[in-house]
Amino acid sequence: MKIFDNRKHGLTFIEMIMALTIFSLMSIALTTTLIYGFRVNRSELIQLRMTQMARKISNHLEGEVKTARMIYEEEDGNKIRLVIPRRGGGTRTAVFYLQDGDNNPATIGDNRLMFDPDISDNKPAEVLGVYIQPLPGTKIFDYSSAASPLIINMRLGDPTAALNAPSQAVTGPGFQALVVSLALVPRN
Repeated sequence: MKIFDNRKHGLTFIEMIMALTIFSLMSIALTTTLIYGFRVNRSELIQLRMTQMARKISNHLEGEVKTARMIYEEEDGNKIRLVIPRRGGGTRTAVFYLQDGDNNPATIGDNRLMFDPDISDNKPAEVLGVYIQPLPGTKIFDYSSAASPLIINMRLGDPTAALNAPSQAVTGPGFQALVVSLALVPRN
């Protein structure tokens, strides 16, 4: 009977390489899963933001248009001017307009929908939404007469005309957007 065993216990070179290979494969799989999860989360957060912007835009438009006495379409459908009665008498003029920094609606990075509730008070207009463009073949605001509704057609999110320009994509992988189409009629 031997009391002491002089053999060294340890891993051979092959066992060490196999352990490192398995660890590396598991690390790559975990990293890939985490990266994909972050991308999906980013995309969902931006879509949520776009949905909230669409709701804010439609609520503002609905509230102002329903109380308007007169509606004027200006700047080839990129602006509407609303004449709205004041509670104490008189009127105020509110405007909704597309602000486009480079005069190209297809590049959406600088497109904003602005709202000024009273142009006479000299306060800055409020930004209602960003990454906005008209739907292809339409105007954002289309109004012909008091007998017809105000038609609103816009797209929030990735542009339609920049499929080969990933720098224009704001929602993450793949081109995604929300379409806002409304028909509003004043109550008067």
